Amino acid sequence: MTMRQALGNGAGWDTKILATDINTQMIAAAQAGVYPAERGTSIPQAMKRLCIRQGDENIQMPDTLKTLIAFKPLNLFDNWPMKGPFDAIFCRNVVIYFDNAAKRTLFDRFADMLAPEGYMFIGHSESLFQISCRFCLVGRTIYRRVS
Repeated sequence: MTMRQALGNGAGWDTKILATDINTQMIAAAQAGVYPAERGTSIPQAMKRLCIRQGDENIQMPDTLKTLIAFKPLNLFDNWPMKGPFDAIFCRNVVIYFDNAAKRTLFDRFADMLAPEGYMFIGHSESLFQISCRFCLVGRTIYRRVS
């Protein structure tokens, strides 16, 4: 919704979102784009009007949003079918479950997939401190790939 709001119809932009999870049930739920209405209470009204069909009990993402997103199952430690470079990678609240060696491996893979000076966004409880020197911190949870 944020990307659509920022770019309008996206004319002149090559915009795609790849959404992955290891859990295929989570992929199916995200692909359906139907959520309990209370999950949408923090979404600004202007964005809701543009991007959401709302019923009494559920909110539903319209097809115009869903077509921007490819939903795929992915184990982060298996072979990746996607090819870079990506301008941004969002990997929030995932690496908290891994040891430092696994984190190093994963962040190296992310760096390899990012465009030069591409951005990586991680969760608030995560850090690359003493894990990877392939990124520089530019915000609390925002890193830029070091070229």
